[in-house]
Amino acid sequence: ELGFWDYIGFGTLGSACLGGSYALWYWSSRYIGMMALVGPAPYKWFRISTLDFWGNREDTHFPLDRLEPPLWRCDEEELQHFANAIFIPLNVKHEDRQFLISLRHGKLYEKEILMKLMKGEPLDQEDK
Repeated sequence: ELGFWDYIGFGTLGSACLGGSYALWYWSSRYIGMMALVGPAPYKWFRISTLDFWGNREDTHFPLDRLEPPLWRCDEEELQHFANAIFIPLNVKHEDRQFLISLRHGKLYEKEILMKLMKGEPLDQEDK
C-alpha cells in the first residue's frame, strides 16, 4: 500500500524528469550543430542546423543580412577570449531564440569564411 510520502516522491520524480527533458530541449534547440552558406556565390542565405526534442535535425534558413556578427569590432584580447569560450552567442535578427556556436569544440571546415561571417566582414566572390 502506498502512503502519502510515496505519492510525493513519485510527483517529485516526475517533475524532475519533465524539468530535465525541458532543459535538454531548450539547449539542443539553440546549439548549432552545423552552419553553412546556402546557394551559389554571391551568398545571400545561411543555414543553421539544430536538434528538435526527439533529436532530429532541424535546418533553418536565414538571409545573410539578418546575422548579427558576435565578433564585430573585437580587439585581439576579446578574440582570444571568444576562442577559448565554450560557446559564443549568435543572434539572428527577428529570431526569438539566441543560438550558441562552439569554435573550441566544433570541427571547422572553412575557418576563414566562418571568421569573416563572425566579424561581419564581406565575403569575396571566390569564397566557397
